[in-house]
Amino acid sequence: MNMSNATMPIIGEILPDDKQIMTSMIQGLKQLGIAPHSLENVADVGTGPNLYPAMLLSPYIKPNTKLELLEFSPNRAYLAKVIGALLSKNMQKLAKI
Repeated sequence: MNMSNATMPIIGEILPDDKQIMTSMIQGLKQLGIAPHSLENVADVGTGPNLYPAMLLSPYIKPNTKLELLEFSPNRAYLAKVIGALLSKNMQKLAKI
């Protein structure tokens, strides 16, 4: 998805591109026959701003094992900006309670 021309998605909305990524990943994990809690060394290389692959892998990781998210592009700054904005917005909501 070209974010430069797109509007930001509504929080909680899963976009069609994301659904396709999730479906493909789940099918691939099933085809590989990976058992839950069996992976010891896990990295998502080229994570970018999409955390769905890391979240989908989490049930397959052994307890006390790290999932490394590796990203070397400007996507890191974009992700930090989005997460910071969400945290700020949620903190403002919590302050009103």
